[in-house]
Amino acid sequence: MSLPSSTLFDVALEALGGVGDGGLGEWKEIGDKAVHIRRRVSDRERASIGGLDVVDVRGTPEATRRIDRIRPFVPIAMRQAKTAEFP
Repeated sequence: MSLPSSTLFDVALEALGGVGDGGLGEWKEIGDKAVHIRRRVSDRERASIGGLDVVDVRGTPEATRRIDRIRPFVPIAMRQAKTAEFP
């Protein structure tokens, strides 16, 4: 995947679709394979799902399922990337 980081940040921000509250804290990072945007979750969001447990699913079958579900929505240049190439 060799798209400009500005394009990748645009895709990531659009994918967030109002999730989290950038006003509570937001961090942008450029990794080896992707860009990352981290946001604090609001108290309202946390309460709406009955709490929030964070789980790292990288390298698991769950990660593969999640990546396969988003493939139609990522830039064309990224759609055929191997699962391991996604962050």
